[in-house]
Amino acid sequence: MKEVGDKIYLYPPYLTPEQGKYIEFFPKEVSDTLSQAIQKRFLQGKSEAQCSVEPLDYLRDQYVIKTYEFAEINTHVPQNTGFNAWRQAKEQCSPIYASSQISYFLMNSAHPKKFLFINNKAGSGITSVASTTYATANQSIAGSTHDYVQTAQNGTLEVFTNGDVVLLMPGYGLAFWMNITSAGGNWGVTASWIEF
Repeated sequence: MKEVGDKIYLYPPYLTPEQGKYIEFFPKEVSDTLSQAIQKRFLQGKSEAQCSVEPLDYLRDQYVIKTYEFAEINTHVPQNTGFNAWRQAKEQCSPIYASSQISYFLMNSAHPKKFLFINNKAGSGITSVASTTYATANQSIAGSTHDYVQTAQNGTLEVFTNGDVVLLMPGYGLAFWMNITSAGGNWGVTASWIEF
């Protein structure tokens, strides 16, 4: 644990403080609700149709201390517009503080002069600790095979089915081995992940 300015970092020894989780403190007017304080600090001049503050009452119900209030910055995009539209909306709202499902704002109404941002993401909210590499030369296959697919035609294949979860500890990873037999073959891999 390390305190730097208005942030307290929680991080394991193999990460730098900035790559770990953190709690960030913000001052607020005593008369402001948590939603008002977030609106004033982060969403001045932003379109309410695209960015809004949403209370997270379900989190409060899980705590014994009922003076805790939770909220997040939500981004609004039309349905079926894809991940890129959501990411662009998040960038316009607040790239670090907009909703990520594992980060949120917290206020204790018993101490109304401040509120907190809880960032549970490794990588300081904008920097991933993951990396990717590729090779076009022949490789020796290593590790355990999760799935094997053979097809005689071009197409999109889903290797991990919806709902599959792979928990990777530090120093471990995933490898996709592809054998392209046609001279003009193209390939690509898409992966998404949550770091915590």
